[in-house]
Amino acid sequence: MKKGEKVLLDLGEVGVTARVTLNGKLLGTVWYANTQFDVSSLLKEENNLQVTVGNEYRNRIIGNYVEFGKLQNSWTTSPVQEYLDKNKPLKPSGLIGPIQLIRF
Repeated sequence: MKKGEKVLLDLGEVGVTARVTLNGKLLGTVWYANTQFDVSSLLKEENNLQVTVGNEYRNRIIGNYVEFGKLQNSWTTSPVQEYLDKNKPLKPSGLIGPIQLIRF
């Protein structure tokens, strides 16, 4: 990096939520696409980026039906059996990206 240069971390699209930490500092929680964090003052020669992603609960329920044939290890008051089963498509989840460092 050149002196005075700014760097943004952009996670791109995130399926549901993501908690973002860089070099031990919590940057924040992301729940919409293209959230950017100014990481200029945090970057080192070697960096540790940690992203903890929440899954779509619908996907866990469908996974229960695929794995066990019934809702198990999950609880809800919603009548999910009326609209979810093992044949329903999963929603995109996780770091979908693209993850970028943007210099300006």
